[in-house]
Amino acid sequence: HRLYWDGMDEAYSLDNPDNFIQTSAELTSTACLLRDLDRNPQAGLRMDRVVLLRTNSTECEFAASLVKQIMESPFYPVRGLLPEGGVHLDRIPDAGNEFYGLGDALLDIIAKHRNDERDRIYFNVTGGYKGVAAFIGMLAQKYGARVYYQHETSRQPVYFAPDLRMGGSSATWNIGPC
Repeated sequence: HRLYWDGMDEAYSLDNPDNFIQTSAELTSTACLLRDLDRNPQAGLRMDRVVLLRTNSTECEFAASLVKQIMESPFYPVRGLLPEGGVHLDRIPDAGNEFYGLGDALLDIIAKHRNDERDRIYFNVTGGYKGVAAFIGMLAQKYGARVYYQHETSRQPVYFAPDLRMGGSSATWNIGPC
């Protein structure tokens, strides 16, 4: 991963999804989202923190800690768009019987990281389990959160607004004050 991010130049830009398979989908999609929010200041949207969700599995623990380390490294091209200490890790229930606690776990995580009721919430559902992404979509629609998804081979992300509109830029999320 470090070679990918350290070697970031025109050939390995965030605009070339042919190279995305060399690193994690969570890293590329979050970098593209942060860059888009920065390029569209008129939308008035920004990101104050990133919360990486992980389960108890060894693989998930490793992947989440690696993603966090890279996001906090000087090699991550959009690192300056996050405040210092802006990347956090939190646990969600694993597949199986624990999975039925996902709703409560997500609401607890939101409450823990949300400073104010007017804060906007963005869910990046790129990567992870389909069941979690489906549930996050329902939760986002119910509570007015925004959802972002970028397929690993796509230059164009998909933005889902709380009013169920879809679009190709963060302007889709500009639906007025919360």
